[in-house]
Amino acid sequence: MNEHTPESTSAAQHETTDVRGRPMVLAALALAASVALVCLFLIWFFGRLDAGAKQHDPRLSPLAGDQSPPTPRLQTNPAKDLESMRKAEERALSTYRWIDKERGVVQLPVERAIDLLVAEGLPKTSAEVPRVEPAEESAAKEDAR
Repeated sequence: MNEHTPESTSAAQHETTDVRGRPMVLAALALAASVALVCLFLIWFFGRLDAGAKQHDPRLSPLAGDQSPPTPRLQTNPAKDLESMRKAEERALSTYRWIDKERGVVQLPVERAIDLLVAEGLPKTSAEVPRVEPAEESAAKEDAR
């Protein structure tokens, strides 16, 4: 009888022609070990290249001056820049200072300026625009027709 007939496989209760597990696990371990070795080799290799490049770089002359790139420069720490900008804005919105001492123009904190505006109202201007009442407005429209 052929060994692949249903009678012979029914006694085993599994496929006898499947891939064996032990060689697959060993192959996976060998692959992981070789990847780790390649990574370690690359770290060492690039470290050597970097050291060689630093050794062969020419020294800058003390007369060379500032070697930074021209403006505009990229932000190196945008979060810190945003934080310092917000602190400066908060300081500007919450402190007193003279804008023009001769004309008497000052900077007030926002809360104080709102309190003064509520208490005193908007300042009057010399060239007030006459306010048209709603009844006068409709009569003015009828006269224009």
